[in-house]
Amino acid sequence: MTPTQRNFLIRLALGLFADRPRESVSAWAERELQFNEPDNRGPFTLLGREYVREPLDAWGDPLITDQVLVFGSQTGKTGSIMGGAAWMIHNDPARLFWVMPTRDVVRKFSRTRWIPMLKSSASLARLIPTGARRYDFATLEQQIGNAIIDLIWSNSPSALASVPARVVILDEVDKFAEGGNKEADAVSLAQQRTKNFPTPKRVKTSTPTLSDGLIWREFLKTDQRRRYLPCPLCKKSVVLAWNKDYTVFKPLTGAEAYIVWDKEARRADGSWDLDRVERSARAQCPHCGGAILDGHKTLMDRAGEWRPTATAARGYRGWHLSSLYALGPETTFGKLAVKFLQAIVSLEGLQGFINGDLAEPWTNQETSGERLEIIVGDDAPPVSGAVPILTVDHQETSPHFWYIVRAWETAEIEIDKRKKRLGTGHSRLIDFGSLDTWEQVRAKQQEHQISDNHVTIDSGHEASVVYEHCLRWGALARRPHAVPFFVGWTPSKGFPDRVEPWIDKKTKLPRPFQLGKAAIGHFRLELPLLEFNSPAIKDILERLRRGRTQWRWELSNKVDDTYFKHQDAEYKRPFYNRRTKRMLLVWAKRTNDWPDHLRDCEILQIVMAMLHELLPIATEAAGQDTRQKVQSKS
Repeated sequence: MTPTQRNFLIRLALGLFADRPRESVSAWAERELQFNEPDNRGPFTLLGREYVREPLDAWGDPLITDQVLVFGSQTGKTGSIMGGAAWMIHNDPARLFWVMPTRDVVRKFSRTRWIPMLKSSASLARLIPTGARRYDFATLEQQIGNAIIDLIWSNSPSALASVPARVVILDEVDKFAEGGNKEADAVSLAQQRTKNFPTPKRVKTSTPTLSDGLIWREFLKTDQRRRYLPCPLCKKSVVLAWNKDYTVFKPLTGAEAYIVWDKEARRADGSWDLDRVERSARAQCPHCGGAILDGHKTLMDRAGEWRPTATAARGYRGWHLSSLYALGPETTFGKLAVKFLQAIVSLEGLQGFINGDLAEPWTNQETSGERLEIIVGDDAPPVSGAVPILTVDHQETSPHFWYIVRAWETAEIEIDKRKKRLGTGHSRLIDFGSLDTWEQVRAKQQEHQISDNHVTIDSGHEASVVYEHCLRWGALARRPHAVPFFVGWTPSKGFPDRVEPWIDKKTKLPRPFQLGKAAIGHFRLELPLLEFNSPAIKDILERLRRGRTQWRWELSNKVDDTYFKHQDAEYKRPFYNRRTKRMLLVWAKRTNDWPDHLRDCEILQIVMAMLHELLPIATEAAGQDTRQKVQSKS
């Protein structure tokens, strides 16, 4: 036996047979911890969050080496991790790596949540060094008692690979940096720090993203515990769930209490009375059919239990919990029902609801079903306050141009006692086809009486030629102390691999496009270049086509097989990135020779409509009241 092997066995024996506190972790946390945050001051409590007790107590079990928590928003997940880490500092000191997505997230958490809790909890505050050693207790590295806490961000490979640590917390792992060509991903690097310890503790948490995301893959390695509650009426066990069509848990347990609301809440025109939806939403017991209300959840959870639903390797334990179990004012059955109905008709879709509230991975749950475009006849009333937009896809081979003209509806509303005309989001295709010359493009613009600044040309092919022709139609806009910029035909360019949205300089809000500068080699004027996130806009187009939003995406009865073939040229498929070891859903062409030019024109229509405030910006968080007023006026 080598010295290294002998030392390993000694450490293993010491870890297994050392005296450990008999008091449970949760009982210690309730007695000792105090939170000191702006919206959360007072003692640590599991009142209304009894479901946290078992995952918290697992911190004190040396035989549980890997804990995976897949929890929805507002369920107290972070508070429970803080409680477990505090218990380790006081009762089982070790070096602890706490990894979060970014440096800003780490610093904010440490300053506003973690350090205030340590200083407000008497038993921990006594361990904080003072005097000459006070500098050992910093924002990102803290020596407290016999423990060391390293707070690290995921895109810092050097910090992740620096020193061994017996305890590793990986917080929001699906938001971690993916790693580079020379480095493994952050999860692998962090877990390597624990491999030489006999009783390691690896805690992984995250809101899931995709079914092959890191957290869901880790969860599937565990015993996959679900929270069972007694029905307040028949006392049989139930699992709170949203709907069988929006879950990846298969087969079902048979105990799912699904969320329902009054059918009468749906109006004759198909819209929902959201107030009635919120008032009538409840979980329906699968055994007795009784209504389970939000007021029942506290007592139900107090008598609830975690049950494993799969077999796992020794030491692996996982818990899944949706926001349906939480008691917060924003997680009532009614609030979540309204959030669901609003999300399903929004441009963003349901992924945020399924990931954040249901704590389940996104598998394109809402995209099944036939195409639902609205086709209108010649007798249809004209588009109210129509603003026509011409979008053109420029090609090398004949026909050299494919185009679409779409009329966007507007309505006049009053904002701050001033009348303003804004887009309602509704639109109708009124012309499409192919052309061969720039002159024909100009003639098509004039035929539909389209203003110059409502024309955009794709500049992916022969960009300099596109720029040259764009500068023929429009005018210069003078600016004080700045180079004038051109207002007229606008070149455009899509970015197929862009992940992050742009940030608007004025509103500080994210959006899937921006006005950049075309490289025209001219210092006396600027030509705007409309840049956009192609995958994000394609997602929006898919939802509009399927009738999954509150906005009408109308087609004229002139559409033919050519139009639909172009629109169906791409589909979403799973793609496994071998470097990052992550599965993504990406847009892909069906075949290389399948035309998609009219689809590109519809994509440009969406970007132009957002630019000119005719369609709400998909990632915009503000301005919803204004848009709702426009809808009501129209």
